Amino acid sequence: MKKRVIALTLAMILGISFLPGCSNKSADDDVIKIGVFEPLTGENGGG
Repeated sequence: MKKRVIALTLAMILGISFLPGCSNKSADDDVIKIGVFEPLTGENGGG
């Protein structure tokens, strides 16, 4: 019984997590994304 409740809860959370991707709302145009591209390996891989 406990496994069934946990499985059902996880399935519901997984299903609900996909719903925001289905919305038709467009993102705000004022969004600024800042990122850094650094090598993960090699001489400069330490960050």
